[in-house]
Amino acid sequence: MLKLKMGTDIYDVLHVVDELWTVRSIPSVKPFLSHNWEEFSEFAKKNFINSYTKGEFQHWQKERGFK
Repeated sequence: MLKLKMGTDIYDVLHVVDELWTVRSIPSVKPFLSHNWEEFSEFAKKNFINSYTKGEFQHWQKERGFK
């Protein structure tokens, strides 16, 4: 969270979630693009670089083969 606020590495959170999902040691963790827009906190939505609206996020998902 601190890195996100300071802007030092905006992709750290995504890497951690992807790694946890790969190992599957936490069954509730799924790939970032598998989530629905409504599942993200307002903090996360505010700090997304490539998506600022639900429509942009859905377009981003489709471009990468999700949903």
